[in-house]
Amino acid sequence: MDRAELSRILGLPELASQLERVDGLMLADFSGSVLKDSAARLLQRGGKRLRPAMLIAAAALGKDYGEEKVLAAAAGVELIHQASLAHDAITDDGLSETGLNLALLSGDRLMAVGFSLAAAADGWAVEQLAAAVQKMADGQALQLERRYRADTADAFYLKTIEYKTASLFGAALLIGGRLGGLSPAALKALGSYGAAFGTAFQIADDIADGEFGPDRLPGAKTAVRRRFELAQAALNALPKSRVGQGLASLAAWYLDRLR
Repeated sequence: MDRAELSRILGLPELASQLERVDGLMLADFSGSVLKDSAARLLQRGGKRLRPAMLIAAAALGKDYGEEKVLAAAAGVELIHQASLAHDAITDDGLSETGLNLALLSGDRLMAVGFSLAAAADGWAVEQLAAAVQKMADGQALQLERRYRADTADAFYLKTIEYKTASLFGAALLIGGRLGGLSPAALKALGSYGAAFGTAFQIADDIADGEFGPDRLPGAKTAVRRRFELAQAALNALPKSRVGQGLASLAAWYLDRLR
């Protein structure tokens, strides 16, 4: 899925251009930093920017929102995600000492800028991201403890991905909804959607990476289908809208890839 298709699915014609602005915001604070080149390599790997796109979609569910704040928050969320990827690389035995140090420092720098951008959008966004980062760190620790056993019958595995992946998706949706001025009930629905979507997304990613053997694959597909269905069901609490339907369609798009 490229950004154009993501824009179409979510029903947001301006999304692709908004994500380009998010890219610019992420790199803007690195001018003059000795880590500029390292950070740029991490951020210029491209990608559809799924988390910031979903934050923007959640904000668009509201009748009126400040676009600059929404894009700043979206950039902050993506920087936190990219920081987690940089830190994940530290566990890669193939890294040289220099590579390991750069991964650590770049990740720290990305995370600091991410929090700064989130603070520019809303103090509440910082609280949500801080809670998500705590869970992400706990999830990484759990993964190291058991080396990430991809086993859907294992509650340990599900807890790991709920912490490592689903927590940031949930935070992105909550932040977007808050900036869009949504009601507490709508925010609760978005948080449930984000958590279920993130869990399903990670299971699907592990399936694609061949983490499940033939004996575990049927159970893994059942688990991911169930969680995408839970994600779609959570949106029923929201007022009917094109963007809300788009979020449901996004879950359906990933679900279709498992058939």
